[in-house]
Amino acid sequence: QVNLNQPGQSINVSGNADGVGTVLGVVNATGTTVTINPRANNEVLNAGTITGTTGDVNLTADGIAGRVNVGEGLTTSAAGNVNISAFTVQINGTALSTKAAGTVSITSPGQLDLLGEGTLRTSGGGATLIDIASATGFALNLTSAINYDLGSGVGRTLQFRAEGAGGNINTARNSNQIVAGGATLNVRTPNLNMGLNSAFTATGASIVNIDSGSVGSQSLTITAQDFPGGGNATFTTGVGGQLNVGPTSPTSDGQNLTFAKTAGTNTANINFLGADLKTTTTKAATTTVAAGVSLLSDKNIIMTVNGDPAAAGASAGTLSNSGIISSSNAAGLIHIKSDNAGNQKGGLN
Repeated sequence: QVNLNQPGQSINVSGNADGVGTVLGVVNATGTTVTINPRANNEVLNAGTITGTTGDVNLTADGIAGRVNVGEGLTTSAAGNVNISAFTVQINGTALSTKAAGTVSITSPGQLDLLGEGTLRTSGGGATLIDIASATGFALNLTSAINYDLGSGVGRTLQFRAEGAGGNINTARNSNQIVAGGATLNVRTPNLNMGLNSAFTATGASIVNIDSGSVGSQSLTITAQDFPGGGNATFTTGVGGQLNVGPTSPTSDGQNLTFAKTAGTNTANINFLGADLKTTTTKAATTTVAAGVSLLSDKNIIMTVNGDPAAAGASAGTLSNSGIISSSNAAGLIHIKSDNAGNQKGGLN
């Protein structure tokens, strides 16, 4: 155990070259800032009690197949931000930033596997952020049951990112990513693959945005599992919340939106609960509900399918529905529209 308790001190433990450098056992550290960066391939960094008293905590295992574990009953905390980077991160304890508008980030130099049943928390108030991201073009695999706690304040955000061509977010069967208290939930990837009966759940008046990310111009595909009786993928917000789905604007204007299922002869249900479902495509892109897919809402469904008014000729948006679009809302509404339908150069097919 290393403890530095005087003002201006910091701890840095680093390998001296790529793929070289190992930290054995459980690491406990207290300092104004703490940076631990073993660099051996297949390194496992087991974080004990780690505290950054005035600055950031940075835990990195960036060798091939590197892993960071925060064990049960243990806390990695910082008065600044907490930054963890590895190919696999398992949170069974707590990672905490107490900074006003602070950040807890978990990233990877490639694919990221996030595991555990612990807590990621920001408690400093203001526009706090919990950011979970693979590298551009790689997968983010969510097999966790982590508690995401952003405290209170305006502008709080939880986001999951697997951006760029080839990027994909994959949720494990029966998993549920939950954010409480009205924080914004962003899911950003061109390919969102939902495991059987998996979910993203936001409580309170949360804005839930599902888009194709900010890297390049990408279509968005949400895929649920084919299963007898209908495999479920569910997105939920609380009273006063929003559910917004579509390729990112403006970087992915003109890209398509698809609700799909895995191969098979059964069906899949993609459920949006707690607020009106609002989908948007632009510049003559296509919104598709594939065969065997039920797109379901317990509120209203508003699908905006815009044409391209800047095109040289008529260029309408398209809704292609080979499945089912259904609202269970009493006296509910399914509204399919084009915002530029009155323009001769844009409309709705």
